[in-house]
Amino acid sequence: FLPEKVPTLERVLGGALQPGDFNTTENVFVLPANATIEIAFPSTSDDDAHPLHLHGMNFQVIKSMSSTANNTVNPIRRDTVAVGGSGTTIRFNTNSPGPWFFHCHIYWHKQAGLATVMLADPATVQTAVHPSKAWEALCPA
Repeated sequence: FLPEKVPTLERVLGGALQPGDFNTTENVFVLPANATIEIAFPSTSDDDAHPLHLHGMNFQVIKSMSSTANNTVNPIRRDTVAVGGSGTTIRFNTNSPGPWFFHCHIYWHKQAGLATVMLADPATVQTAVHPSKAWEALCPA
C-alpha cells in the first residue's frame, strides 16, 4: 500500500468509481452496495499473528486462526482479528458507504504495505457526501 497525495475520498468525490480509477499501489478494492463480502486468509507457516483492523464497520469472524472449523451459527463480531497460523475467514456487509482503511496494527507491517482500502458503494459516496468548508480547510494545498 502506497497512499496517493490525493486522499481516496477526495478522488471518489471527483469521479473515481471503478477499480481502474485507482493506482494498483493503492490497493483499493471497489465493493458494491449492500453486498456480503467474505475474505479468507490462508494458513501460513508464519508464527506471528497479524492484527488486521477494518475501520468503519464490524465483521463476523467465521474462522479464527486458532480454530479448524467455521462458525456460521453465531460468529463473533469484531473490527480487529488476528490473521496467521491455520488461516482466518471474515465476513462483512457493505452497508456503510465510504473508503475504509484495512491494515495491520503492527506499525512497521503497515508501513511495509500490509494495508488496503475497502471502498464500499462509491456511487452513493459521490452523491451523498458533501464536505463542509471546515473539511476542505483541513488540507488547503
